[in-house]
Amino acid sequence: MSVMTIAMQALCLCLVLVLVFQPALAYRRIEDDRPPVPDSKGGIAKGPSSSVDSYLVPITVDNGIYLKAVITVGDSADNGYKLVGVPDGLGAYDNGDGSFTLLMNHEIQSGNGAVRAHGGSGAFVSKWTIRKKDFRVTHGEDLIRKVSTWNRDTKAYNNPETSPAVNMSRFCSANLADPSAFYNKKTGKGTKDRIFMNGEETDVDGRAFAHIATGDYAGHTFELPYLGQGSFENQVAHPSSGDKTVVIGLDDGGHNRVFVYVGEKKYVGNPIERAGLTNGKLYVIAAEGIADEIVDGGNLKAHDKRRFKCQLVGNGDMSGRFGTGTEVEKLYLPFNNTKAAPIPNTKFDRPEDGSWDPSNRKDFYFATTSTFNVTGRHSRLWRLRFDDPTLRSSLEGTIEVMVNGPDGNDRSGPKMMDNIGITKRGEIIIKEDLGKNVFLSRVWRYNLRTDKLDIISQHNPALFSGPVPVKTTDEESSGVISMDDLLGLGWYLGDVQAHRTLPNPLVEDGQLYAMYVPPYSQK
Repeated sequence: MSVMTIAMQALCLCLVLVLVFQPALAYRRIEDDRPPVPDSKGGIAKGPSSSVDSYLVPITVDNGIYLKAVITVGDSADNGYKLVGVPDGLGAYDNGDGSFTLLMNHEIQSGNGAVRAHGGSGAFVSKWTIRKKDFRVTHGEDLIRKVSTWNRDTKAYNNPETSPAVNMSRFCSANLADPSAFYNKKTGKGTKDRIFMNGEETDVDGRAFAHIATGDYAGHTFELPYLGQGSFENQVAHPSSGDKTVVIGLDDGGHNRVFVYVGEKKYVGNPIERAGLTNGKLYVIAAEGIADEIVDGGNLKAHDKRRFKCQLVGNGDMSGRFGTGTEVEKLYLPFNNTKAAPIPNTKFDRPEDGSWDPSNRKDFYFATTSTFNVTGRHSRLWRLRFDDPTLRSSLEGTIEVMVNGPDGNDRSGPKMMDNIGITKRGEIIIKEDLGKNVFLSRVWRYNLRTDKLDIISQHNPALFSGPVPVKTTDEESSGVISMDDLLGLGWYLGDVQAHRTLPNPLVEDGQLYAMYVPPYSQK
């Protein structure tokens, strides 16, 4: 055998070894980047960037729930950037280097808090780099660097370079939709930039916003007039609507509505133009027989169903002078809603957070908070099952009560449901916001397949109960997002708002935490 032949055989063997073992090595590297699955008994802990343990604790000892404080208000990332209140809606994406980027809303009233990087005070979005394996926070900064607001007279954006500083107010829940929400890879329409969505929970004229997180426009925030105005809890984009762009807007108030925006993706323009967020029409949900949930919904039970229709609001264009929340209420959607309203619509009992089901793209779930102890009023988890979520072939669907919380002083089920998150294994995490009621706010898990509902955690009684609590009796947890794709099945991120005042720039106490929830079969 010649030297050349031996050399060729050796080279071929090396190539075979690379092809055989490289996928396994790559797979192992990815798994090693993730945090280890916690001990089966669960418990609480603090990560390397938090000064204290998790503000939430498992509801019972050894139930398998694990809660780890990632960073607490007043603590800093490795670069010195400090977490301030009031943490709320979250979104996360992978950096491909063993870390992920976390985007966080801060629910601060306009004019309060410090002046941020965009030049205004009040609500803002922070951006964090977090190491997967141990939740070390290595970097933090403000996401928003410039803000383009909308001029309803000229129907054009104001120049952010020459406009006054913009104060925004009370960003609550948030949505960092899948890339496919704003980009159709089959046609090339849309944008690949990641877009973080939220809105102001203020009054009828709160604004919806899109914050560009990646790409050439990273750090640029755009007002979204075509999505209407309201006291917005969230703006939630459908994760895969093709050339259409579909966004559900949740208007959080005692008698408020659920809106559906439908736009068209484009080949050219800035990110929000390509994403289909500047040319669409606005619809409102109208459920049969329910003009006002507070009036008409007292007798609804779990799994009661109604047909619903998406009704066009005016001509659907909310971008002009008559598209403000005040004008829309005056012209089309009066506060005192009746079945004879100018446009059929349903006023829900405080629509809160919502989420599309990753396993069924026709299903959208949302919570209504209602109130704590009024007979006949129930906090509920609803499902909108669209015939066609793009509204191309049908404007209708079926609405169903999935969870019907108890009324009055009964606490046997969820009360004042607020923030929710859905996982690929068919579980919804539901968070209570009990306000200033002297009861510990809890976190529930609801199984879509079995209808099982159980409490998994609550705020630590040692900190949030008693005549003189260490923290406060006005606490809530929020911002829950599934981290299945980034950290593994069963992992979530969430935050706590401990509503006690702290000096500027902190505003209020709070915390970011990681939670691991084992599947039912492992409990």
